[in-house]
Amino acid sequence: MIHLSQQYLLLHRSFSPFADREPIPVTLEDIARKLYCTERNAKLVVRKMAEQGWIDWTPGRGRGNRSALAFLVDRERMLMDNARHMAQRGDVPEALELIRQYGEGTSAKERFGEWLSAYFGYKEERTERNAVEVLRFPVTQSFYSLDPIVTYSALDLHIINQLFDTLVCFDRHSGTFLPRLAHHWETDGTNRTWTFYLRKGVSFHHGRELTADDAAYTFERLRREDGTSRYRWMFDGIERIEAVNRRTLRIRLKTPNHLFLRFVSNPCASVVPRDVCEEKEERFGREPVGTGPFQLTVNQPNRCVLEAFPTYFFGRAHLDRVEIIVVPEDCETFLEPRWNQVVRHNETLAGLHQPNWRKKETLLSGSSLLTFNLNRDGPQRSLAFRHALHHLADRGRMVEELGGNRMYPARGFDPAPDPSKDDPAYDPELARELLRQSGYAGETFRLLSSDKHSPDAYWLQRRCREFGINIVVDVRPWLTLLDSDDLSRADGMLNQLVLDEDEVSRIENFRAEKSFIRLYMADSMKAKCDRTIAAVFGEPSEAKRKAMLDDLERFQNEERTLLFLLHKKLSTSLHPSVKGVQFNTLGWIDFRHIWFQHDAGPEAGEAAAAVDNPA
Repeated sequence: MIHLSQQYLLLHRSFSPFADREPIPVTLEDIARKLYCTERNAKLVVRKMAEQGWIDWTPGRGRGNRSALAFLVDRERMLMDNARHMAQRGDVPEALELIRQYGEGTSAKERFGEWLSAYFGYKEERTERNAVEVLRFPVTQSFYSLDPIVTYSALDLHIINQLFDTLVCFDRHSGTFLPRLAHHWETDGTNRTWTFYLRKGVSFHHGRELTADDAAYTFERLRREDGTSRYRWMFDGIERIEAVNRRTLRIRLKTPNHLFLRFVSNPCASVVPRDVCEEKEERFGREPVGTGPFQLTVNQPNRCVLEAFPTYFFGRAHLDRVEIIVVPEDCETFLEPRWNQVVRHNETLAGLHQPNWRKKETLLSGSSLLTFNLNRDGPQRSLAFRHALHHLADRGRMVEELGGNRMYPARGFDPAPDPSKDDPAYDPELARELLRQSGYAGETFRLLSSDKHSPDAYWLQRRCREFGINIVVDVRPWLTLLDSDDLSRADGMLNQLVLDEDEVSRIENFRAEKSFIRLYMADSMKAKCDRTIAAVFGEPSEAKRKAMLDDLERFQNEERTLLFLLHKKLSTSLHPSVKGVQFNTLGWIDFRHIWFQHDAGPEAGEAAAAVDNPA
């Protein structure tokens, strides 16, 4: 039916000078030419449109006589119906393209923007039997994989946190570990043998009860050597995994690891059901099954639907359903008219802050950075060249000209205690001298960037051109970069790292095999990182572990293997009706705790939270 309606729009546009219900003299040959089909197919299309009551068709009588065509349905109405249908099934980009193609001369673009803004946010949708509370919000980043051992992006990671649980969880406020799937755990005096005691009666979303065998399978899966696990480095120190009985899991390490509980509480160690994983294999990332507060019911390229798991062992979520819909980054203008109804999780959807909303801004841990590929011949192999880029970048000017959520020049991953908008490293004369020392002679520097970070990449390209450096920017969609051979063929990559404000997140950047930072390291640097991190694992003092990681970061800074660029902010706006809001360190709201107070004001029935998330 969608295809037929689009043919109607195409035909209507072709005869736009004519008014609706005005007979238009036409032949089947004319219809076929405008619809790019055969006369036989044109005849079928005309008959179907007439049966739908969309057109009035009077066939011509006798040879050479024209037929009469009259349009009975307003083009804008047909266009809006189609666009709404596409958006509701998660195809917002397709809906916007449809309006672009057929909306000229109508108010469809403005009307669709108003409808789309109203479509997002909190809704109470009533059925014959009950009322369903739905939270629906847009993101500008597509989903990659919802398999805990594969996940890359903050968006995927956040959804995984809603679908799964770990054995224990780490409370960053108190610095302590709390029970989750395991109600108790213990270790021997050497920190090598860990025993976890599982709760009774915890069910997976497909109905089977969780057992220690599932937990054992989860950790075996994490340390696979076939390349499927991004987090093997966390668990390759395991010597033996044993399901002692249905409720007891014992793990023996090769050497003491004082960060092991942190690894166990990481979302990558979310417990998965053995039977479902073995049956689905690679499909598990698209059809995940966990024990979490929400279960996945729809997973399409541009739409993800989570529904509350009614028997969740930690208490049912207040929301009944959460819908996450991917929209284009230029969708901002569509969402502004009724911003109070929109939940925002990307800085590109920068709406208007309402005066009665609570607003919070947080400087994020981590930074944008340029990673140099030291495994490839090119100007970046010269230390002097890398230092030259460091001194010519003028990060303060970058903040001023690009604006948005960009806040301060970065000197490392963590923001300085006294951040300044000025770049202390900026020294154009020193940069020119370093370029001369490097022997740079105009060679091309190929800079890879995701589409999300392309403004920063193009700004750096223009800046370097002022110093005679030839940068070619290659922009790719984020998801295609993850599995692309182009990573190894680039001279550098501009990316954003938002850290989880803990030592595990810092270690991951240096140690994970598929980390963009490690991918570009020279072998000598990899060896140094591995030695340092092995020592970190065996160090009981958190302060000493931090000092070791600080030294590693300082060494990378001296070698300029990374070019730190900017720190960014996280902006959060909350309507007074939004209650139970808890944010994780990446800026996402835990859906399980959200609820809406319906008497908080006239907008309370349709309002939600607005969050800018650069991750």
